[in-house]
Amino acid sequence: MKLTRWPHKTFVLVSALAVVLAGGGGLVAGSFLRGPDEQTLTNSLRAVEVTAKVETRELQLDPFQGSLAAGSTTVLPAAAAPGASIPVATSSPKNIGDAVTSGDLLVAMNGDPVFALSLTVPMYRDLQMDAEGVDVLSLNQALKDAGILTGSVDDKYSYKTRIAVDKLFKRAKFVATGTLGGEALAARSIFDLPAEPVTVTQKAPADTALEVGTPVVTMSTAVDQLNVRVDSVSKTYLSVGGSATLRSQTSPDTRSASIVAISEFRDVAEETGGTNSDDSAASTDSDDAAASFPGYDVNLAIDFGADGNPWTSGDTLVVDFDVATATSAAVPLTAIREDAGATSVFVLSGADANGTDEYEKVPVTVTDQSDGWALLAASDSIAVGDTIRVSP
Repeated sequence: MKLTRWPHKTFVLVSALAVVLAGGGGLVAGSFLRGPDEQTLTNSLRAVEVTAKVETRELQLDPFQGSLAAGSTTVLPAAAAPGASIPVATSSPKNIGDAVTSGDLLVAMNGDPVFALSLTVPMYRDLQMDAEGVDVLSLNQALKDAGILTGSVDDKYSYKTRIAVDKLFKRAKFVATGTLGGEALAARSIFDLPAEPVTVTQKAPADTALEVGTPVVTMSTAVDQLNVRVDSVSKTYLSVGGSATLRSQTSPDTRSASIVAISEFRDVAEETGGTNSDDSAASTDSDDAAASFPGYDVNLAIDFGADGNPWTSGDTLVVDFDVATATSAAVPLTAIREDAGATSVFVLSGADANGTDEYEKVPVTVTDQSDGWALLAASDSIAVGDTIRVSP
């Protein structure tokens, strides 16, 4: 049998055509055959709309933390009374371990009494009738707090101040002389008592000559204290006298505490004893914590009660403030939009002809933040239960 021999060029063209047809057929066939993961991949590329409901939320103050500081020590130094050559403690009614409270007789030096008063401004001068100033206001407030002065408190050394000073002397069995107490009050008659409670730890023996400047009575605060720095929002919910619960991150022990002072606003670099426990830059070292964030330093006195102090100086404690906080409508923080300085959210308003959800841009005012939620000021444009768009 004789075989037909194709020219070389014709063979090449026919072969190329066959390859093209085979590839095209494969492409067509492939268009009808989908892999099992293709639909999953397509769905994964679609934008998923995330929504949420407007809820009622209560602002919860974040916990703060600080290092426990040891109680401080203060002393009353020996000083001779006018006309005396050497200081002598002629009366010392307080014994070691006794508590000292504002208004107590602390000691008598050369027969002249020295009283302990909790002052906000130290007695830096002798006071006389009609004297005025912040130091007089401090004295009157201390006498009022000690239950001695009656009536309103002002910044004048008036008749009611004189009556209160007379009472102070009389109940300690001393007589106001008019120059030491009564119409006038000598600065040396008042010892500025630190934050209570205070306990006597040492005392000089009575009727013994002392060197000028040596301690007559040594006192220490009975409880350790804690300082924490709080942010501006949290500070608005705190006040002196407010309560808190302290806990350790390493033990189940808790103790109660009360706020005894709140500082003025302090910058980042100013010294503090604590930091926000949720702050990523937080440090258990107070010097490092000073650089954490600006805010207000809150001083807390701790009530250890009958169970005593379970911690040691320098331990890091977490502070949960007991405060009444705000309740309002709230949305997830991720739903908040910022545009040219204006804050808004997108609220579901209905659907179009194709059934696609439509959203309306509604301006809102964020009052606080808590646990990932933004608390909103009251508004007629948004209400609890509304559906809002979180993303995209």
